[in-house]
Amino acid sequence: MFYAGYGDMWQVIQDMTGRMPDVDAIAGVPVSGLAPAGMLSAATGIKCVPLEAVPDGVARLLVIEDASGFAKMREQRLGQEPGRDVFYGAVYACDAALGLDIVGAVAPKPRIFTWNLMKSDKCGRIAYDLDGVLCRDPMPDEIDYGPKYDQFIDTAKPLRIVRSVLGWIVTGRMERYRKATEAWLVAHGVRYRELIMAPDTQTHTMEAHARHKTAFLADHPECLLFVESSPKQAARIAEISGRPVVCTATEDHWNTTAPAKPQCTFAKRHDRLIYTISTGAYEQCAAATQAPAPGWDFRRVTSADCPAYLSPKQQAAWAKINGPRIFPEYESSLCIDDDMEVAGDPDHIIGDAPMTTLIREKNATWQADLHLVGVERIAATMTAVNTEIARLTRAGFTDSPNYMTGIVHRRHTSEVRALCDEWWYWYGQSETQRDQPSLAVACQRLGFVPGTITEQQAATAIRHDSRKATREKTRIIACEDAGKRQNHKAKRKGDR
Repeated sequence: MFYAGYGDMWQVIQDMTGRMPDVDAIAGVPVSGLAPAGMLSAATGIKCVPLEAVPDGVARLLVIEDASGFAKMREQRLGQEPGRDVFYGAVYACDAALGLDIVGAVAPKPRIFTWNLMKSDKCGRIAYDLDGVLCRDPMPDEIDYGPKYDQFIDTAKPLRIVRSVLGWIVTGRMERYRKATEAWLVAHGVRYRELIMAPDTQTHTMEAHARHKTAFLADHPECLLFVESSPKQAARIAEISGRPVVCTATEDHWNTTAPAKPQCTFAKRHDRLIYTISTGAYEQCAAATQAPAPGWDFRRVTSADCPAYLSPKQQAAWAKINGPRIFPEYESSLCIDDDMEVAGDPDHIIGDAPMTTLIREKNATWQADLHLVGVERIAATMTAVNTEIARLTRAGFTDSPNYMTGIVHRRHTSEVRALCDEWWYWYGQSETQRDQPSLAVACQRLGFVPGTITEQQAATAIRHDSRKATREKTRIIACEDAGKRQNHKAKRKGDR
């Protein structure tokens, strides 16, 4: 059984903020989407508006639900309004590929949430505590098992409106109070299949109540979930039974199914895709979102989207090199480094070539680029650089123009896919694992000549920012400081 409370939803929404489409406002589908819309608005600062009265001037609207894929179908009329682009999302979904533009987490069925504990179609297979769940708990001075307790049972205030037929009500109240308890349930419109009460001989301790409720679970394997008001009892029931248990007082839950991150977070809206890659430590400094150019979708690939057996550096190269195979549903894709941002429509810089890449103004070669890497990083890599150049030269690959892969546009044709396969092969064969010289080698091998964009041309549509450089500098300084501290500790230990 999957369960989520408001606290769980808030955590998922925090993650969703980094994958939000660029919108002017958020609207929740009544009633299930109102809480997610408010939370998402609070987390992002984007204004929350009523779905039935979206203000004029909202050109890009996100319609959100808690856990349904039907928002897009039910509210599709909004997308027909002139000048308004409507996105649809859900915090939880059974499958991320629901045609939604954004999904927070994958939540398999059967599932239940705090906000539909009493009105779900699963209620008939759930067991509920009575005091503290359906009505208030008695005060200590009311538990005299005499006149005060009788009055409590007759007049206890209900805590929740029950809209569905409940499976079982399992209470610590003794059997002799059955008639009065049944009368209270009827008076407050609570429908249920069976009322399970404690024997008159049961002691009134937390352990005894937990054992009574655990015994019920042992006799009812078809029960999906036990809903308990006492945190201590709930924890004990979960511990003894190993079954899913929820505490209404704290929203804590035990033995429940955890949500999974969606493999796909945005639905396809156009035939062309702009994507960027942030893996490893760079995920922390990536921009939350980018406004895609007209006629383009935008996606950010993170480590969660890449093979887990690869390092963050290899994951970034895998996503860059294999774009046509990762996104086969698109006719073409434009991959840009994560320190770049689309500032205008890139159509005018792409050209008609099957593949287009960036080149340096000085037309540097891949051998020169490898040497540059060795010099800029650490001298120890020069051995690997020279070994790599010698190996490729022996294989018959002459030096050639260096295709800069910070900007790569590809049409998803069989010719381009074959080139990318060759590119990934040579990246894996390379001792330096550099994507740029690997592309040059792959192009030589297949006789492929990409179209090119100069840095000056690229600047008219794509701009750099300092996120990545600043993050890398901070990381290097932190590593250096950690190394100095470690050396200092080692020296002090040696001195002793």
